[in-house]
Amino acid sequence: MGTELQQSPPTSLPETHADWEQEVRLHRAVWRKKAILRRIYHRWYESIRRACLPGRTLEVGAGSGNFKEYWPELVSCDVIDAPWLDLRADCTNLAFEDAWFDNVVGVDVLHHVHDPDLALRELARVVRPGGRLVFVEPYVSWFSRLVRSRYHEEKQDLTRDVIYDQDKKPEEANLAIPTRLFVRNRDQLAERFPMLRIDEVKFTDMLAYPLTGGFRRRSLLPEPALRVIGRIEPLFSFLTPWLGFKMLIVLTVRTRDSGTRNAECGMRNKGTEPRP
Repeated sequence: MGTELQQSPPTSLPETHADWEQEVRLHRAVWRKKAILRRIYHRWYESIRRACLPGRTLEVGAGSGNFKEYWPELVSCDVIDAPWLDLRADCTNLAFEDAWFDNVVGVDVLHHVHDPDLALRELARVVRPGGRLVFVEPYVSWFSRLVRSRYHEEKQDLTRDVIYDQDKKPEEANLAIPTRLFVRNRDQLAERFPMLRIDEVKFTDMLAYPLTGGFRRRSLLPEPALRVIGRIEPLFSFLTPWLGFKMLIVLTVRTRDSGTRNAECGMRNKGTEPRP
């Protein structure tokens, strides 16, 4: 990619996120075993890739590195240091010049970030004007909220402010954050993020995805049955606002937010550790 990342101070990121590292390694093990889960994620990856522009692409919250296996040209990063990632970085403070990338992408990232507002501004900073931010995130519909309240550990609080404390752990989450940002409070987005324009918010995944059990539970149906359901679901896509579990979010960067720029030019050290 032609980038040179400088070594950051040892206190810029916690030395370890043991719980998150354990979670990521569990995901890698489940990924290898669950073909139907890989099939669904690959569909998400393809949707993200189609929405991206040609050029440099950064993946934030890359976790177990599955997206990079699908799209090797990605620059992948997360708050942990792992051999399958390109670098260690906090997406609220990246060590790249302004407008360095053409796209930033992520799957299930924003609802884990301690400060999603700061993250979106920082991600917009490193993307050129006209470039894209593309995410697949949880969507809180009537049906998904009911199911997750019974079978999912992560909270989905639609009443809580999106700002979290700095000491929030990456494995902690509020699944409702993307719904608050891009659905419930969509009319406030232009005021909060004048550098961003919403191009698309598409609700998806009603049955096949939750029936896989995800990374933490066993599939509720055999894989052939889930594949049939996955082929049928698009015929009923008009029901996703009420039954969907996921959403595709496509944003275009209009201008760089001067409020998030670093006073110094060039690479910024804080918040990034390159992988040895």
